[in-house]
Amino acid sequence: MAIVRWMFTRFLEVKSETVIADELNRKAILTSARRRWTRYSVTRVLKNENNIENLVYNRHSKKLNSRLVPNPPELWVRTKGCIEPIIERQTFVEANKIISERRVDLLTEDEMLSRLRKTLMEEGRLSPRIIDRAVGLPSYPTYRAHFGNLRNAYRLIGYTSNRNTEYLDHRQM
Repeated sequence: MAIVRWMFTRFLEVKSETVIADELNRKAILTSARRRWTRYSVTRVLKNENNIENLVYNRHSKKLNSRLVPNPPELWVRTKGCIEPIIERQTFVEANKIISERRVDLLTEDEMLSRLRKTLMEEGRLSPRIIDRAVGLPSYPTYRAHFGNLRNAYRLIGYTSNRNTEYLDHRQM
């Protein structure tokens, strides 16, 4: 529980799941599944309503011989106040507001490029790691999915990387 509290406090400071994952991995703290932390595993903790005493069911469905599919939030079943909260509700709300404001489906591609350009001006260069650590910027795989590869996104903002972005686009994080 102390780690979850620390994650929320740290997230409100740095606003970056990647930074938190890096710090936890440096300290050799593993996930509950005994794995290294990733940006996505940190996000799952930050969005988990169990932290504020809610149990949520029916997030996914699976019919026989078919794949697991996500259910829309209006079909989720919430049981409120049934377990001991780990963090205060206001802390949870603040963290999730930051996460939801970065959602890519709310950003136009022009806004994504504008934010990438701003990060370039602040950092002086770009890389997948810089993109993932930047506050208010979608993840580098999101740029790759929207623009085909990082080289295209870089080209659209007038940036030429000295690194082989084709390699970067195909490696796994």
